[in-house]
Amino acid sequence: MTGIKISRFHLQGAGGVLPIVRRLDDAAVVFDPRSWQTHILPPAAVVIAEAMAEAVDAGRGDIATAAAAVCKELDVNPRSPDFVELLRMFGEIGILRR
Repeated sequence: MTGIKISRFHLQGAGGVLPIVRRLDDAAVVFDPRSWQTHILPPAAVVIAEAMAEAVDAGRGDIATAAAAVCKELDVNPRSPDFVELLRMFGEIGILRR
């Protein structure tokens, strides 16, 4: 298993602890050492997380600005309950800090 681009998106874990992210084909596995929970990101979530990481790396600003850019790029409604829930889940498992 190799690391994926979203590992760069770990802006700052709580207490300096960062989750461990590994690719599993088109999906990803995220281990949160704070809670000892393991999460599976489906391919669509990986695409969005990687696009957000690239947006932040490209200097498109903070998380909200990156999310808006990604929604426009991927034709995703930023107010859709699924997208809002995905961002909440990213924050909960530590790959996205607002």
